[in-house]
Amino acid sequence: DSPYISSYRYPKIHVFEDSSLTYYELPGAVQALFNEGCDLPKVNIKANFQMLSETEEYKEYAVLEEVQLGDVVTVSNVKMGFHKKAKVISYEWDCLLEQYNEVELGDFVADLTSSVTSGEKSLSTAVSASTEVKQVINLVNGVATITSQGLYICIDTNSIDTATKIYHFGNSGLRFSSTGIKGTYKTILDTNGNRV
Repeated sequence: DSPYISSYRYPKIHVFEDSSLTYYELPGAVQALFNEGCDLPKVNIKANFQMLSETEEYKEYAVLEEVQLGDVVTVSNVKMGFHKKAKVISYEWDCLLEQYNEVELGDFVADLTSSVTSGEKSLSTAVSASTEVKQVINLVNGVATITSQGLYICIDTNSIDTATKIYHFGNSGLRFSSTGIKGTYKTILDTNGNRV
């Protein structure tokens, strides 16, 4: 059991299965998970800011109000008796008043091993997404053209200059021309999505 089990009003049970571990290795693996903080609540805190450093009583704490994206801070919960590291994942800054309005803290990757593993998963996801993007680009390459007037899709050729059948998405909705880019367009859907 977690050393924090008595701190929770309603403890949650998680089944841990790993077929590569023997019965005798399992307690060590579970203890390693506890050491990584698996039994602590996930931290995601949005804190509204009042610049206390500008008051006389708290001016010596000014350094505590200076955080940047990626900074790691310690979140403490006195009632539960734990301290957990969290990363600054976003903030809202008032440029005119030069102060934070809100700071969001989130879970922090504690060690290089989990960071590398996470990075490998992210790389795999990025490569997969990149492949899908390339497939879409290959599908519309030379067929779709985006200009300041909107998106043109050529039906009969790969060039907007030589195409006679063209769909145009723009300020007038979805339109079709059978006489080229400079030809006459018939509106198919207006900007509200209504058929014309």
